[in-house]
Amino acid sequence: MTIDSNNLETYLLGASALACGGGLPREVAASMLDGVCVEVVSVDTFAPTDVLASVYGIGSVADTRAEVDFGLLALRAIKGLQELIGQPIAGLVSGEIGGEASVFLAADRLGVKVVDADLVGGRAAPEVIMDCYGVNEIPVGPFVLACSDGEVIVVDEVLDGGAVEERARGLLKERQVAGVLAAYAQPVEVVGDILPKETLTQAMEVGIKLSTQSETLRGSETPLLEGFSCVRSGDIVSVVLDDRDGFLVGTVGLEDGTMLIVKNEVLGLYQGASLVVSAPDLIVVLCDGLPVHTTDLRIGQRVEVFVGTSHSCWRSRKARAVLGPSYVQHLYRFVQGT
Repeated sequence: MTIDSNNLETYLLGASALACGGGLPREVAASMLDGVCVEVVSVDTFAPTDVLASVYGIGSVADTRAEVDFGLLALRAIKGLQELIGQPIAGLVSGEIGGEASVFLAADRLGVKVVDADLVGGRAAPEVIMDCYGVNEIPVGPFVLACSDGEVIVVDEVLDGGAVEERARGLLKERQVAGVLAAYAQPVEVVGDILPKETLTQAMEVGIKLSTQSETLRGSETPLLEGFSCVRSGDIVSVVLDDRDGFLVGTVGLEDGTMLIVKNEVLGLYQGASLVVSAPDLIVVLCDGLPVHTTDLRIGQRVEVFVGTSHSCWRSRKARAVLGPSYVQHLYRFVQGT
């Protein structure tokens, strides 16, 4: 599958739905990826010893809307990682659905292929540890962090996802800049079987479904998103979302008493004090038939809330201990101050 100017908008439409309100806002990603052309291939096309890696931006959505050349930062970060490990990167894996921009930019500029997979498993998640590397205890570091002030920071340590995220966010907060991080360098023989496959293809399929039905979906109270069921429909009556340590955290209330729990993505749906739907299952908010980023949710919008089953990589008890009902319930208590 080739993604270029002919189908980028369609892909981003599908990715923004599966991202559950997180990832990059669609218009930001489209602006960043103007003119990009990447080839998306199965992980099975790589040799066992080929090294795969990932690269992604760290910072707030406001950072992505600033005058920062994230393509240049992605290129610097991945080149720095290649120098650090002493091997070429054969393919790049998106850190999550909805966060592909840095990977596409780096792949386009380096001339390498993009793997038809993402680390989270067909959705977006707020924390680095919430991916297949974290669940399977595969090191994420060493890493290279290219900062928007021109500095390139190399951390040559074997670290898990939580340690990488804490270190990288700390470095950026200290410098008061945004950045792009390159890490996850592992051979195919180590990670090929655990990567959630064909998730970029799924995003394109969802985008085609949404775009081809746009005329009937917009303004409809029951827009169709294949594979998902509409569980709520109504007006937004409250939006309480704040930036807390680099995460957009809080609640969105609907007129029927439904409360959506947000940490970058919509992670939970409560009715009163009862958790009805929880990540890792997908909770997608549509307005006029189109996906809405959590930063764009407003009082008075009429929305439909769709729920879809999570990727099979999230079905184990170990995986759901990383991202599951217990995490969402803890987040609910946190935002409620209890």
